Amino acid sequence: YSALKQNQKAEQNARKALELDNTMYQPYRILSDIYFAKGYEKYENYLQLEEQAKTAYGQQADELVDKRDLAKAAAHDLFLQSDSFLNEALARTDNLSEEKYIKSRKQTLEQLLNATKKDFF
Repeated sequence: YSALKQNQKAEQNARKALELDNTMYQPYRILSDIYFAKGYEKYENYLQLEEQAKTAYGQQADELVDKRDLAKAAAHDLFLQSDSFLNEALARTDNLSEEKYIKSRKQTLEQLLNATKKDFF
């Protein structure tokens, strides 16, 4: 289901697999991929709203900034969840190519987490 972009069914099946056997790494990897995709969708929305807010004025600008900040926070939370699932997958696999993939994905997530962390100003 994951390959077919049927994320809801893929997530349900991955969670069911974990109920049956939580020692497998694959369900965690699938969940990580799903949350990564959801996070990236929110991240793209954040970037679009950021661009729109640059040219807006007044109340419209305020509304766009609020929506932008919500999209950014949502992306960050989804990326954190994706990273957590990757950590679980890494702890459960001894497959070298899988470990390499997970470490590579974690580097990408680190960049996205930095890009979506909360600004303090």
